[in-house]
Amino acid sequence: GAELRYRASAHYGERVRVTSRVARIGSRGVGFAYEVRRDDDLLATGSTEHLWIDAATRRPCSTPADLRAAFSRLAQRPTEGLG
Repeated sequence: GAELRYRASAHYGERVRVTSRVARIGSRGVGFAYEVRRDDDLLATGSTEHLWIDAATRRPCSTPADLRAAFSRLAQRPTEGLG
């Protein structure tokens, strides 16, 4: 799924910073959290959930061990702005 919460507007031509982080690592997927900022102003927050799907069966499957390890390393890295 996906979720987005608007907090303030931005206008064409303004520079914004989008920050993402690994928010959740599950047995069958991974979740990300996002922030959109203009300087110190928080403009939007959001999240997405991603499931691993077996290509042959088109059914959810376990997160591959190598990807789970990579996402775990990313989740431990400090990310400015996201708590």
